[in-house]
Amino acid sequence: QFVKTKNMPHCLFAGPPGTGKCVTPDTLILTTRGPKPIGFIVENVLKRKGYGGEESCECGELYVNDSSIEVFSLNSEGEIVKERISHVYRGRTSRLVELETKTGKIVKVTPTHPLLVLRDGRALWIHASELRVGDRIATLRIISWPEKSDNSIKVKFSELLGYFMGMKEVHYDDENCIISFNVNEELKGRLLELFKEVPGIEVCEERSEGDFVKIRVSKNSYMLNIVKKVVDNSMEVGIPEPVWDSKETLSAFIKAYFDCKAYVNEDSVVLPCTSKRMMYDVAYALSILGIISILRVINSESSEYYEISITGSTELSKFAKKIGFRVKMKEVGLLSLIKRSSATEENILISPDVKRLLTILKIKSLSALEEKMLLEKRTIDADLYRRLLRKIIKEAEVWLQKQESLIFSLKYPYKNHTLSNCNTVQILLKKEFHVPEQRSSLINEIVELYMDVAEIIGNIKFLQSTSIFWDEIVDKRIVNKECIVYDLTVPEYSNFVGGGGPIILHNTTCAHALARDLYGPEYHRYFLELNASDAPVSYTHLRAHETSLHLVCRLLLE
Repeated sequence: QFVKTKNMPHCLFAGPPGTGKCVTPDTLILTTRGPKPIGFIVENVLKRKGYGGEESCECGELYVNDSSIEVFSLNSEGEIVKERISHVYRGRTSRLVELETKTGKIVKVTPTHPLLVLRDGRALWIHASELRVGDRIATLRIISWPEKSDNSIKVKFSELLGYFMGMKEVHYDDENCIISFNVNEELKGRLLELFKEVPGIEVCEERSEGDFVKIRVSKNSYMLNIVKKVVDNSMEVGIPEPVWDSKETLSAFIKAYFDCKAYVNEDSVVLPCTSKRMMYDVAYALSILGIISILRVINSESSEYYEISITGSTELSKFAKKIGFRVKMKEVGLLSLIKRSSATEENILISPDVKRLLTILKIKSLSALEEKMLLEKRTIDADLYRRLLRKIIKEAEVWLQKQESLIFSLKYPYKNHTLSNCNTVQILLKKEFHVPEQRSSLINEIVELYMDVAEIIGNIKFLQSTSIFWDEIVDKRIVNKECIVYDLTVPEYSNFVGGGGPIILHNTTCAHALARDLYGPEYHRYFLELNASDAPVSYTHLRAHETSLHLVCRLLLE
């Protein structure tokens, strides 16, 4: 009632610090329109709300968003889902933690920013300052994205953009709206087809003696603007926004771009990039298509270069099926590479919860060899692990249903339930129903075991998710630097997908936002934030499959 009337005299929030779990301005956040820098997102929101720019930086302020921005969040079942943000945050920090993973993903966060970590077989939120080299953090394996475009022209336009952005030599005449380019003879026929089908393009000149083509486009066309950006400022250009329309448009763009720039070597498909933004955008696009890539930054004396590679028969086969090459030599090279490549392996630690569950329940669907593997091995191939976990979950959920029936039978012995239930009760009890103290004690024991198994199943369900790739941390650096940092709030699941390569990131919580909503713009006059201890607060009590509601209920029960 106080909240409804916005008339709360005093309010106490107890728990770990809620704000300040931030990332640097250039950190990409995956939105429904593709990856966007968080600084760009937040500053646009603050500008719409009438607040000053970075120079004013009202630190610690949290502002209600207009809910126009949708990001992607990991839910308690391990699925990546669309969610609207509710608040944005801007502040300052003097210290950052920079993490790099085995596949080349990089993220810079404040020390108290939690990341989802697979430690001792459990998925836990742990502060960046507490992470160590060798930990595996949750990154994006695949995401639900619209499969097909609602317009075939969008697909062809996306393919054209891929060619224009991937060609080695492109020129433009702004005054006459003419774009000229050199193109591989093998791709020339496909381009001329696209020019006939995409509105607003006219072929001006084609020289038979070479690979030179000129086209005229509509004045101020999107195509011309993109070409100008590529030619004038290639270091800042990523995948254009219209391409993020669907998996179909992304696949068309990536295929054209790889046809122009990528090559097949002895063990991988390699895409050189002159733009860091393009490297990250392609990595996000490949993840949306379910393909894991490896990112590399190559430093030379004069500049930095960037590479994306796809390796291992598993990922290469997915690339061939979902994208592939139009250039014949590259296509043949890819198929040959798949035949001689070994399967991609992702070995992960077997959860102690799984071993514990196998000692509690006799899982009949597992063979003796499979059970021995889970009980005796330390690590296991991730795909095999998921298949075995699905078998365990199916039987364990049936066991839970039987326990619910049993608990009901014990608690209400004279209610109307089936004879089989009563027989089960008698067999397990080996006691008479009319001894209430003994029955009550047994109910407590069964409820305790039921809760234990239910929690284990929740964690196992999360671990068998195919949306997550557990990427190993190979480097951790502390950066002492004064800078502006940003964050978002995703109310339902408190995390979002972002980083240099898609990583699951925790978000700022809503204590400030609630106070602002209750007390208005002058909420700082009524809001006192105290830290009870300088000791670091661990997030290891929050399990990955739990929402905040689950956590509160569990802590209250404990």
